[in-house]
Amino acid sequence: MKKTFHIRHGLRIGLRCSFMYNGEGLAGGGSLWELSESGWRATGHDRLTPGTEMSVYLALPDKGASRYVPIDAAIVRWSNEKEAGWEITKINADSRARIKDFLEQAGDIEERDGTSAANVASNEWKN
Repeated sequence: MKKTFHIRHGLRIGLRCSFMYNGEGLAGGGSLWELSESGWRATGHDRLTPGTEMSVYLALPDKGASRYVPIDAAIVRWSNEKEAGWEITKINADSRARIKDFLEQAGDIEERDGTSAANVASNEWKN
């Protein structure tokens, strides 16, 4: 079977935060490992089939607390056991802006002092 690859545009950061999904008879969650404006890589509680589309909530750190960012629809583009790559297919303007701001702040921190976004997220949750 021939694989098709798409070039990702924009910043992609490594981090660790939780997420929840619901749809197509499934409800579960897991951990995000990488995030970009167009999607993320994560491990979840369930094996997901490519093509599965669901609503998702990302728990992004925000000033010392975790705040869920709703994604109206995201589709599983690839999966390997319980790891999967997700692409955002429908998102409101507020959620898109929140993700973009988070990525820009994390990118600024990485450029300034070499701290990874995963460390920033962990430290924000501890404070």
